[in-house]
Amino acid sequence: SGAKEIFIPWANFNSRQYLPFNVGKASLIAKQYHPRYLELSSGAQKLMNRNSCQVLGANLDNPVKFIICYTPNGSGSGGTGQALRIARANNIPVFDIGKYAYIKSASTALKQFLRELNLL
Repeated sequence: SGAKEIFIPWANFNSRQYLPFNVGKASLIAKQYHPRYLELSSGAQKLMNRNSCQVLGANLDNPVKFIICYTPNGSGSGGTGQALRIARANNIPVFDIGKYAYIKSASTALKQFLRELNLL
């Protein structure tokens, strides 16, 4: 396993230490990709800002190589959907396990996804 960065939206979120990130730039990106960002509560906005960093890194200039996630029925919904919109806009490959009804088909498809990325 490689290095990891865990971004949290505010200090002590889920009892974790805060990993600082560029909140101003993260919020600009979050506003760009969330259809109703300005209607969200302050806490929800902070969660969306965090999604920007989860995909693009602390300084928003070091994108992840790929995303593996779960959304119901592969719908790309919820807070994860925000991360997926940012990923797709940045040509980051996404594997959504929610698209698969059975673990065997998900496993086969995931292996193919990783092969295509030259990770298997």
